[in-house]
Amino acid sequence: MKTDKLSQYLELLVREYADRTEAENFRAADDSAEALFSVEYEELKYEFVYSKKARNSYPVSTLFCRVYLDKENPFFFEIPEIIAYLELLDFHAYHFAYIESNKRMKACFDYITDFLDYRKEEIESLTYDFDELYKEKKEEIIRVYGIDASTEPENEDEKDEYFAGLDSYASSFTAGRFTTGKAFSAYVKGDYEKALEEYEKQGELLTCEKRIVEFIDGKLEPYQVMPEECASVIDVEKYKSHSFKLFIITLIASTVFGFVLFLIIQLIVNAVAVHTTVICNTVSPFKTAFFGIFTGVFGTLAFRDKLEPLFMKGKKEAIEFNDLLSNQKFFTPIRIVFIVVFAISIIGFIDFSRPPFLMYEDKVMYNSHAHTFNHYSVYPLEDLEDVICVDGHFEDNYNKYVENPFYVITFRGGRYIAMERLSKNSEKQEEIIKKIRRNRESDIPHVRSIEEL
Repeated sequence: MKTDKLSQYLELLVREYADRTEAENFRAADDSAEALFSVEYEELKYEFVYSKKARNSYPVSTLFCRVYLDKENPFFFEIPEIIAYLELLDFHAYHFAYIESNKRMKACFDYITDFLDYRKEEIESLTYDFDELYKEKKEEIIRVYGIDASTEPENEDEKDEYFAGLDSYASSFTAGRFTTGKAFSAYVKGDYEKALEEYEKQGELLTCEKRIVEFIDGKLEPYQVMPEECASVIDVEKYKSHSFKLFIITLIASTVFGFVLFLIIQLIVNAVAVHTTVICNTVSPFKTAFFGIFTGVFGTLAFRDKLEPLFMKGKKEAIEFNDLLSNQKFFTPIRIVFIVVFAISIIGFIDFSRPPFLMYEDKVMYNSHAHTFNHYSVYPLEDLEDVICVDGHFEDNYNKYVENPFYVITFRGGRYIAMERLSKNSEKQEEIIKKIRRNRESDIPHVRSIEEL
């Protein structure tokens, strides 16, 4: 699902939450890259952050919550930081990346708000320690992210604004650390040994990260960091890359679909021709159906990202993740090639799908298909003379005679139609010949070659 729609759904969830918890105020700020939804209470303010596009530090469709212990102060704290300050034995994830559906969005939002509701009194107790926690976090930001402390303004108002900016800057990296960071990803998957190695490589750690390291160090049993209904960061791994086997399956399915589609259309064209004429010589549906193969091949190459999810297990989930992860523009080079191939296929199909011979009550129409979009030649039925059987033709400058019987319809004025496409000795042929000759009892005339006409 696209992030714009997910953002709209999140706004509904936050509004409902604000009403249910009797919030004093609700604010929404939504742009092309990020959506912020704020819920204000007497002392606290919660800000739900949703990334509509991938950021440098964290992925697309990431949801997390910032807690403002002083709603008048722009400085905020992350939920993992709140947990650390309260010294809770809670080592779950509260940042959720790659949310692909409304169902997943609700599960993640409910998980966050369940924590906020259950711990509300404890969180409110931290408001009395705001100044101390403010100072502690500023020092941590400087330590972890290597900020030059000499750049700090001397003016108090400017200082608050300066550190609020640093807080927002650090929040972006914190979200990355707690979603797709190598250490936290290993921790979510239960690979504690790798998690400890990655945390060691990471260098300076946040206080909340140090608590996770202490928790997993020596732990033998797996710990469910996030519930399955929220674990999109794990589920997305199945859809980030596509296998060659899946590509082949998609390619075969697309070409078969294209072949069958064009074949069915040709059958419909033939049925209409048979129904509206006295006699007609229709086109083999297998001939024009080959145009569908070209369409299928280039369609697979052009829309591989859209088609492959249709052949994956969990098709609905695959399509939703694909919508989320796909940022491909429509008019890519391969899609332009597909449009050209598709147009050529349609033009070719229209040309070759037309029956070459059509006989109505008052006229005969013939198209030899000698040239692209060759027009039908129209012969009034009153000018029809007879049907003649041509027994063969000459080759190699008339040095070699090849016996290959076919019929020719002759008209007054020396005009004729060579019916080489009609099958010899078929019931259909007999029917056509009888109708053209108007049931004459005389034998069909023969000539040795077409040159004798």
